[in-house]
Amino acid sequence: MKFKFFIFLFLFSFFPVFVLAQPLGFNKITNDVSLYKNFLDELDDAGQTLQIVSINSFKLYFWFDLEICLDYNWYDSGNDYYMEIGLVKPVYRHFKFNYQRIYGTFVNKQINQVGIRFSF
Repeated sequence: MKFKFFIFLFLFSFFPVFVLAQPLGFNKITNDVSLYKNFLDELDDAGQTLQIVSINSFKLYFWFDLEICLDYNWYDSGNDYYMEIGLVKPVYRHFKFNYQRIYGTFVNKQINQVGIRFSF
């Protein structure tokens, strides 16, 4: 009976390690939708903006952050949009490897950004 109890305690103490060792996982960080009324410094109307921001962590053998930011603007003279999709991989302490793809009417062609991020 004592032997089974010790086996149970041993397995129970390592259960969180077994759960974290799974190859797939997901953590919700933030998913926001914002609606803005825009004004110039002179308080003239500058239209409206719908902004969607989604930042979530997922595990595919290693943890990554997936970041999506979309701004859609509409005003009297027309509409425009700007979208970033980013994949972030923690590397060491506060340092992360970052890849972003940018689309939008503000850029002539899609842009790829690769870099190092310091989070503080």
